[in-house]
Amino acid sequence: MNIRISRRRLRWIKRSVTSLIVVLAATLGLFALGRSSTLRTAEGRPLLYSPVVRATEQYRVQVVAWVDQFKQLDHDLTGLLEPGSDLYEQSVKANGVLDQATQLAQATELTTAPAALAELRQMVQPVSQSYLTAAQAAATLINAPTPENQQTAAQTIEQARQALDVVQHSRWLITVTVTANKEK
Repeated sequence: MNIRISRRRLRWIKRSVTSLIVVLAATLGLFALGRSSTLRTAEGRPLLYSPVVRATEQYRVQVVAWVDQFKQLDHDLTGLLEPGSDLYEQSVKANGVLDQATQLAQATELTTAPAALAELRQMVQPVSQSYLTAAQAAATLINAPTPENQQTAAQTIEQARQALDVVQHSRWLITVTVTANKEK
């Protein structure tokens, strides 16, 4: 018994099988790529981002960066409170710290937060204002080094630290929900 298949039919079968293999390989490749690049929760489940979740995560990451900048600003302010010999050098440092505090205050005021993080935004804004006030008090201390100005500068820095401590203990900054696949 002989089975006859025309060349045209054989070419069609060959193209169909080849197309099927290419589609399956592409599907498996894209699946593997997606699986390897998808962020996962602490439990190992895929984390799916909606636009709101993405905006929330971006703002949370921004607040973490601001907290680091506030810590650096606090370190610089503490350095300004120590008595120095060169008035010009201290003035330049105070001006830099004041500029940095002003930029942070503007950034925290002008950056919009998603509705879920409105409370976190309300906690961050007083921190930026407190550090701006502390930077102004430090600049005043350098210009007029009196005991009253020393006390005012120390008090404003302490108030800013307390406000920063409140932000650092926020649930949004303590809870880490995303782990990279490499940590598995």
